[in-house]
Amino acid sequence: MKRFVLALSILGLALPALAQDAGDDWDLTPDAHGVTLASLQYSNGGVAVRCADDSLDLILFGLPAAPEGTRALRVAFGDGVFYDQTWTAGPNGTAAFSELPARMARMLRAGGRLQVIASTAEGQPNRRLVFDLPRSAAAVDTVLTTCGKPLNDPRDGLDPWVTPTGLPAGRTWARAPDAAFPKQASDKGVERGYAVVSCVTGPAGRVEDCRVESEFPAGYRLGRAAVVAAHRSLMVFDRNDPNAGAGQVFAYRTTWYTKMFQAPPSRLRPDMPEMDPAAAGVDPGPTATRPR
Repeated sequence: MKRFVLALSILGLALPALAQDAGDDWDLTPDAHGVTLASLQYSNGGVAVRCADDSLDLILFGLPAAPEGTRALRVAFGDGVFYDQTWTAGPNGTAAFSELPARMARMLRAGGRLQVIASTAEGQPNRRLVFDLPRSAAAVDTVLTTCGKPLNDPRDGLDPWVTPTGLPAGRTWARAPDAAFPKQASDKGVERGYAVVSCVTGPAGRVEDCRVESEFPAGYRLGRAAVVAAHRSLMVFDRNDPNAGAGQVFAYRTTWYTKMFQAPPSRLRPDMPEMDPAAAGVDPGPTATRPR
């Protein structure tokens, strides 16, 4: 296996140049115990795109430890602008799940530099992780196709794509989505979960073309319930211009709690133990290498 480089530095310090071999590729594990996985593993972290039970995940490993729940990350591709994103922290705190996994995976297909800024313990400076990704789409494409996700989506080019906690600028809910907890989930004893949906703004405040971006736990129609509620909602629009803001893509998260303070089940399955480095929260120095 050829070598990759992960530069891990404290925010504000200069980063060394990152070496990359254009012939390298993601490691692909097709259909192993119902899981199709494309991954890049480094000595203290990694990136994975996973399809399990028809549910897509994009996971970052090796982040500074954080409590369970949502966590804010700042993400940039290449030397571009950093965008604030909301991710879901894994149970050990050093992994995070994208709430827009298909869109993120499509952006990774081109390879190049992925930069992530993550907060650390209170009073400590933020940490920046820089991944040099291979310029190869084959493995990621296999995972996307297995999960029924398109390799190209015109919606990815619509601006602005709002983070899951926000709405398009200048808009508020005239009729907010109110998603019922699916009976299928309650009948199976599910007591906590979430779904992230993305929609397109239409004329006169309509909410259109909503689709599931991520849901957890999968298989209980949480995403479907959120989409149904979204299509029944309505936004406040500029009454002087009914078409103002039409054509924007936005995403938001619906969270259900039927029993407070109960920890959700782990999203890190036992088929991926090697992607969870024990020392992920420790800065090993300016560079770390992907093992052969």
